[in-house]
Amino acid sequence: MLDPSQQPSIVLLALDGLTDAVKKGQQMMREAYKNAPKPAEGEEAPPPPSNAVAVAMKDGGATERLEQLVSSPHEGVPQKVNVLKNLLQFL
Repeated sequence: MLDPSQQPSIVLLALDGLTDAVKKGQQMMREAYKNAPKPAEGEEAPPPPSNAVAVAMKDGGATERLEQLVSSPHEGVPQKVNVLKNLLQFL
């Protein structure tokens, strides 16, 4: 879906869906952190939860594909790519 040779409307739809998925993953991560049991005194705290959606995207090569799309000549694509890259950058 994140292929520069795809129709721009398909790429834009995919970018919107991925952005929404990453945002939902952030919400789930915050909820997991908020609901995580607190460690007993003297116990080491467990690692903080991660955004499973963002991890899956990064592991699946989405970052490289976004780099290919950032210079797309199609209206709206570079902007949506940058929004998604910024979300992934901090996760």
